[in-house]
Amino acid sequence: MNTSGDTATATETDMASNAERILQADRIDLTSIINDVWHSIMHRWVPIVITMALSAALLCLYSFFNYEPIYRSTATFVVNSSAGNADRYMTERVAKTFPYIIQNDALQQIIADDLGLSEIPGRIYTERMGETNMVTVTVDASSAETAYAIVNSILENYEDVAGPVLGRTELTLLESSGIPQRPINKRSYIRSGLKGAFTILLIWITGFAIHSMLKKTVRSEEELKRYLNLKCLSNIPYVNSKKKNAKFEAQGDLFTERIRSLRTRMERDHEENSASVFMVTSALAGEGKTTISVNLALSLAAKGLKVAIVDMDLRKPSVGRAISRYSDDNADFEADGISEYLRGDAEIEEVLMKMPRSGLIYLPAGRTRLNIVRAVNNERLGDAFEHLRRIADYVIIDTPPSSQVSDAAALVKHADAGIFVIRQDYSPLEYITEGIGLLNDTGLRLAGCVLNMTRHGIMDLASGYGYGYGYGYGYGSDRK
Repeated sequence: MNTSGDTATATETDMASNAERILQADRIDLTSIINDVWHSIMHRWVPIVITMALSAALLCLYSFFNYEPIYRSTATFVVNSSAGNADRYMTERVAKTFPYIIQNDALQQIIADDLGLSEIPGRIYTERMGETNMVTVTVDASSAETAYAIVNSILENYEDVAGPVLGRTELTLLESSGIPQRPINKRSYIRSGLKGAFTILLIWITGFAIHSMLKKTVRSEEELKRYLNLKCLSNIPYVNSKKKNAKFEAQGDLFTERIRSLRTRMERDHEENSASVFMVTSALAGEGKTTISVNLALSLAAKGLKVAIVDMDLRKPSVGRAISRYSDDNADFEADGISEYLRGDAEIEEVLMKMPRSGLIYLPAGRTRLNIVRAVNNERLGDAFEHLRRIADYVIIDTPPSSQVSDAAALVKHADAGIFVIRQDYSPLEYITEGIGLLNDTGLRLAGCVLNMTRHGIMDLASGYGYGYGYGYGYGSDRK
């Protein structure tokens, strides 16, 4: 058997797979960037609106104090040489040369002297009409009278400059606009305000887009699989509990449905791997792991199963508050708990709390603050989990973030499997991979990941899902 050849082939395949994953991770996803920019705008709309309003006001003030009216006077001439129709070639030459004569420094100085000024207070444009000998002269100036006077001065003084070069020429006036009655650049505060506002908006959007391209977070199930090669157990939506409307109800229903989906996968894992104790963790704080832990426990209990939930985040316990929020039970999160049990001040039966409405068995963190390292390595902790295995069908352990403290890794020996919660577009990818790596190093089997607090972007608005700032639904009255 050529085992060395097979091993080499497998190694090459793994290297190619890893290289492909790295290339995909560095690929720019335009849809994700657009959605990211939209989320950023929705999240920061107050400062965006304020800066847009300030910019609009400042530009309006600038327009008010720095406004300079521009008046335009025009005249159309027929240019002929002294030979008239007898020398069409000369006439055509004069017409072609007319625009250049107008811009000649000598004529410009003559016009300025004619007006009694050191230089012409305006701009002169010329345009020949096709292949004809008709030429239009346009003058823009800050005064209507000045613009008209410059046109007349051109008519009077052109011969003095063109004569020595082209011979005698004749300018026949066909049409003149006369003295302008109103400026061509009307003062528009609305236009100035819009220009200022949209300039600031463009700066915000550009900044958000650059930030989106530079950061590395998980924004979708596809990215979760691409970056981490882990199974996504469920995609939990972001629900705004402050908005009591039809969209909120639909979001709440979707939240409940996705928690049920997570429950189903847990039950399948229980059947396939005999796993009954699941620890729930995340890379960083604020990713919603306690929300997932509590709602998952409530969903399992709603089926009539015996479920125990343990608050092992001894630094920042929050399970009790979450139970009170997401169910009809009022959990006493300041009661004696695992801390007092580990100190020997209470027995496990004395600190377990049976929630009357949801049916949960709740083991709080307790009131005593222990040395965390000693607490998680206490032999009595193993006895506590053995007791919970006997009295419950499922045990859910809410743990601290795995990439910030070592508590989660120390609790691995008491769990059968892990669930890693990843908040959408939140933790940097390096922290996520570090947290998962630490758990893998302990030998914990990860059942999969939960992509939490997901929001649909502007590309998906037709689906009817919106945006929010917190969860609003639990399983307190759900008995399905």
